[in-house]
Amino acid sequence: MSEINQNRVSAQNYDYGPVVTPFQAVNQQWDRPLGAMVSKTAVWRWICVINVVLGLLLSLYLLMLVNAPQHRVWAVAMTPSGFVVNAGLLTQTVAPPYSKDKTHARH
Repeated sequence: MSEINQNRVSAQNYDYGPVVTPFQAVNQQWDRPLGAMVSKTAVWRWICVINVVLGLLLSLYLLMLVNAPQHRVWAVAMTPSGFVVNAGLLTQTVAPPYSKDKTHARH
């Protein structure tokens, strides 16, 4: 068993460090800025996805508000001393009377 361990060959390491060629400096002028831009696009992509989801949620909330029941108007009759005599919901639209001379529309 000890003979096998002594004859073991270590693995060859072929990493000789960075290769320096005349073309490497020219390529790095484009690689570094493009790599930085690619890493920034991942952040912008997440920001865009979050904004789209937030916009969809807000538009759904707006649709819920539009389709919600409207406010109800109460008509209350009171005595001169401030006590309630009669109260009820208005069930029909009440418009001011219309006159041909439009005296009610004057300021």
